[in-house]
Amino acid sequence: MPEARKLPVQEIGYEKMIKMLDLSHDEFVDLCILMGCDYVPSIKGIGPKKAIELIRKHKNIETILKNIDQKKYVPPENWLFREARNLFINPEVHQDVKPPKWGTPDVDECIKFLGEEKGFNEDRIRSGLKRMEKSKGKYNH
Repeated sequence: MPEARKLPVQEIGYEKMIKMLDLSHDEFVDLCILMGCDYVPSIKGIGPKKAIELIRKHKNIETILKNIDQKKYVPPENWLFREARNLFINPEVHQDVKPPKWGTPDVDECIKFLGEEKGFNEDRIRSGLKRMEKSKGKYNH
């Protein structure tokens, strides 16, 4: 959305976020799970405002589940929040993985996929590929 509205992107680091929210690491992880993450669905009806309120009051998901009206805030069936928590706290990290080497895109395959299968305009595809090729090596991340 910032790109579409030309708004600047703001990055807030972990340490600053923890300090601003006045949460422990474990509370922050449970807050993230409550607000929705890639690993498990969230509890319908609990958004960011309610999630922070519940974490501040109850400190963790287990205590929250014991104290909320589960008819109003129905936890997902077989909710694996503990497993999600473990993925946040003990992530599997591979330090020996090398970044991929990007070659020149296959123009014909890009046109076939983006144009024929996804309905994008061929001229826009070609111009995008040219811009991408021109910018190659300019950004190091």
